[in-house]
Amino acid sequence: MVFLLFPVGVRAADFTLTPMLQEVTVGDEAEKTIEVKITNTTDGVGTFRINTFDFGSLDESGGVVFLGASQNLEDKYGLAAWLRLDKEMVTLRPGNSEIVAVHIENQASLAPGGHYGALVFESDSQDVPESNGIAIHQKLAALIFVKKIGGAHPALELQGVEYTKSPFFLNKTMAFRFHNPGNVHVVPRGTMSVTDPFGRMVYRGILNQASALVLPESTRLLHATLFGVVPAFIPGRYTLTVQYRFEEEGEAKVWQEHLFLAPPLSLGSIVSFLVFSGTLFFWYRRQKRKI
Repeated sequence: MVFLLFPVGVRAADFTLTPMLQEVTVGDEAEKTIEVKITNTTDGVGTFRINTFDFGSLDESGGVVFLGASQNLEDKYGLAAWLRLDKEMVTLRPGNSEIVAVHIENQASLAPGGHYGALVFESDSQDVPESNGIAIHQKLAALIFVKKIGGAHPALELQGVEYTKSPFFLNKTMAFRFHNPGNVHVVPRGTMSVTDPFGRMVYRGILNQASALVLPESTRLLHATLFGVVPAFIPGRYTLTVQYRFEEEGEAKVWQEHLFLAPPLSLGSIVSFLVFSGTLFFWYRRQKRKI
């Protein structure tokens, strides 16, 4: 089992993989072929063995876990069993590139929905040193996201929003917990806004500008930042509104939460008003006594 943060880095000691991630739609065709290129920009020769793995969500942060076929994994979202490579080993001289063809076999056993696999290039020897002369064991990975049509059911739910709550300040960095109850990966899209007690929009922001994916039957925490529109100075009930959808969905869903805020600007105004009123009151009483 190999743990790897998502998105996957595809550079190791100046060997590179392109593309790092591919989304593939499979329909009625018997087979679909994609390509991955590995390039050697070092001064030495590198040999890599190529293996296929299934992967899934590691946790809410967006990490993925690679699962080897040797573990007899029974995962309805696996892909490795339907991947066929045109070569299982590559040797690269300095400055050379090699293209590996990956064939996705669209068999009846490949169910509609999402399937997730990876090509992992693992150095067969440690004869490629780093600049400090220390040999390393290298691994590079390219992710494949397959959507088989004819029964794919995309879905997205916003389970909640996390942020530090204070009656005086609104934390502008928020974490949005999205759950995908469907059977295929989705890309959340949307906006968030905060309105004051009079309905004025005082903050707004955009969700998922990095186009992060949420895998099926998994939850992912996405962070976004609010930006000021007009000064928030009115104390009272504010409303946080999130409008969201997944990339291929037409109508947006709405999520709302109310919070009480007394911004420092409003408190300063209230204090100033009270000081002014108190000063005026005592001045008036003094003047009245003189009469």
